[in-house]
Amino acid sequence: MSNNKYINTIPNPSDIIRLFCFPYAGGSSSVYNSWAKSFSSRIGVYPLQLPGREWRIAESPIDNMNTLISEILPELTPFLDKPFILFGHSMGAKIVYALSKELIALHFLPSAIIFSGALPPNVPPQNPLYDKPDSYLIEDLKRLSGTPSELLDNKEFMSFILPMLRADYTLTEKYTDSTSYCFHSPLLILGGQSDPETTLKGLQEWKTYTNIHCHIKLFEGNHFFIFENPDCPKFIESFILSFIEH
Repeated sequence: MSNNKYINTIPNPSDIIRLFCFPYAGGSSSVYNSWAKSFSSRIGVYPLQLPGREWRIAESPIDNMNTLISEILPELTPFLDKPFILFGHSMGAKIVYALSKELIALHFLPSAIIFSGALPPNVPPQNPLYDKPDSYLIEDLKRLSGTPSELLDNKEFMSFILPMLRADYTLTEKYTDSTSYCFHSPLLILGGQSDPETTLKGLQEWKTYTNIHCHIKLFEGNHFFIFENPDCPKFIESFILSFIEH
């Protein structure tokens, strides 16, 4: 076990490369557990747990990006003695973007960055929901098709998770970056062909965020294609292994 607030394990010295995973709004680190079990043993998979969920359920969720990044940095840096890749889906993509900039400022250069199910941070949300009534958040969950209907209809469950969910929406919807930041790492951009949150044209805008290589890959599926389409994690694993084998 680890005393790390965000990563519930210690670094494995046998890792050849490490993958740090960040969840979508309302998500937790356990959504990546299957990756940790199925990926090559050469890849250390380290999902990060945000406050307000699972073993951190007693903590208040964080709704400010700068606050979150300042907390994550000292917890993550002990794991950066090996090559590493950052992965974020939806809200997690914005966290990864903000975190990557800070890591690079501290001279930690990612081998690659994977942005999934998200448009670039210079695109403001079209219909912000963070300050809307609870019913709007519930309708948005239905629209994204990632939460079972029996949970959405469970008032006790929803009253339990809505404060955390609202904090996540606040975190992601209030964070934008209009600067033309350019990463010196290759980017992999993933999207779902039926994802209502993204368009191919919007995903292509990520190409301006690197001076190396940006590869865009679409998969069958909606906003949660990374968990619904088995080809997606296999592709991610192959992408990561390419940094070991070349």
